[in-house]
Amino acid sequence: MRRVQMRFTRHSARGSKNRCALSAISRVEELGFTRLTTADAKACAAMFQLLPQLPITDAILDQTVKIQQQLRIKTPDAIVAATALVHGLALATADQGFGRVAGLVVIDPLGLPDLG
Repeated sequence: MRRVQMRFTRHSARGSKNRCALSAISRVEELGFTRLTTADAKACAAMFQLLPQLPITDAILDQTVKIQQQLRIKTPDAIVAATALVHGLALATADQGFGRVAGLVVIDPLGLPDLG
């Protein structure tokens, strides 16, 4: 897929391990990309059907504001980070900029060993 980093959250130590979910804003970001090919759009749509989407709540909006007060960060990225923080989840992304968000655990999925 194009630049699709499909930022998703992955449950950390507590609860059901390895549970994955998407921030609702990721759907807008990925499907709204102007140069999205038909094949990429289909792949994204399939991903969104497989993974639960975490809605943007008041708690997430409040956390987003706090993040943006501390860092110069794009609003969609702040929402993704806030979603992970509010839900106590790690964020799996290749975008190293998320490492600046205090308290956010970031996992680079491109750096994980191939288990296949």
